Amino acid sequence: MSKYESRDQHNHLRFDIETFGRDLAAEMGIEVEVDGAGTLYPNVVLILGQGLIASLCFSHKADKKVHIRGYHRDNNKLAHHSDRVSFPNITVNPERDLAAIGRDIQRRLIQVSKEGIESIKARLASQNERAGMLADVIKEYKERFPDASINSISGSTHEADIYYNRNGTYLSGSIDYKGKLYIQRLSVGDAKTSAALMAALTGLSQHN
Repeated sequence: MSKYESRDQHNHLRFDIETFGRDLAAEMGIEVEVDGAGTLYPNVVLILGQGLIASLCFSHKADKKVHIRGYHRDNNKLAHHSDRVSFPNITVNPERDLAAIGRDIQRRLIQVSKEGIESIKARLASQNERAGMLADVIKEYKERFPDASINSISGSTHEADIYYNRNGTYLSGSIDYKGKLYIQRLSVGDAKTSAALMAALTGLSQHN
């Protein structure tokens, strides 16, 4: 039994994950965040650097191991779940020396995560570039097409909805960050409004 384990009055096993996490962080020379400090089940997170973090959880099953799950703070900034990067989950024996556990985390989690961290940086940079391009496209379309409703799609950084309904002329669709228009539905009303719509969408002067 490690020094962090104890038994309550009902002989139930308790593990002081908060103290374990604080001691481990001190040994590794890193910071630790504790949500619910002093409670029975606090959320303990090691701050491993470059956005990489790891949550600690003790298994009360027969193995009595501490599960360390790697995450990256910027993963949730990626708009699409398919773009998100997985990080290692490891288990350690809390009865081992803290210095040895720290070396284990360094080797099996931090070192292994370097490629994933770079991947997140690259994906975020690409996503931000697309978002900037989309903002420029939306601005251009609104200037060219002031009567239309144009809004970026919730959760998307590369696509916006476009909607127009005036004098019997109706259009709905989307535009992408490259400025391409995808028409889902189009109905033509009076000739003047339809001509103005087509001129606006093609960037031509309405006076031509």
